[in-house]
Amino acid sequence: MKQFFTFLILTLFINYSYAQDAEVIIPSFAFEDAIHVDVFVNVVRCFSDDSEYVNVQIFNESGMKRIVGCDVLLKDTFGNNQSISISPIEIEFMELAASDCKNPLDRKFLFPLSPKIDKKSLDVQVQFNIIE
Repeated sequence: MKQFFTFLILTLFINYSYAQDAEVIIPSFAFEDAIHVDVFVNVVRCFSDDSEYVNVQIFNESGMKRIVGCDVLLKDTFGNNQSISISPIEIEFMELAASDCKNPLDRKFLFPLSPKIDKKSLDVQVQFNIIE
């Protein structure tokens, strides 16, 4: 139950944290691996350039430092797909690996949303790549 509340609070915080420099277009899809590494995927519009981005965030609540990457697949009901791959990175326990719209030079977790993707029928899948 404690993990559920941590997960819920973190999801709400992630969506709220964008209020200053971006608009959340599609709220977070949340995924958790068996060893308690979470991936959050949402779509935001950055105010700095008025563009829409897929925002991927990785949170490590596994109890130890981990090397984590993931593959994200976005797809819609019309058969349009967009693949995003995040190379494994080292993440400390309780660290959130994320980017935001404030710093255009550090957007390694923000990816331009394909204009072909229908946002109303968006589905997201995540494949974890965790190096033990």
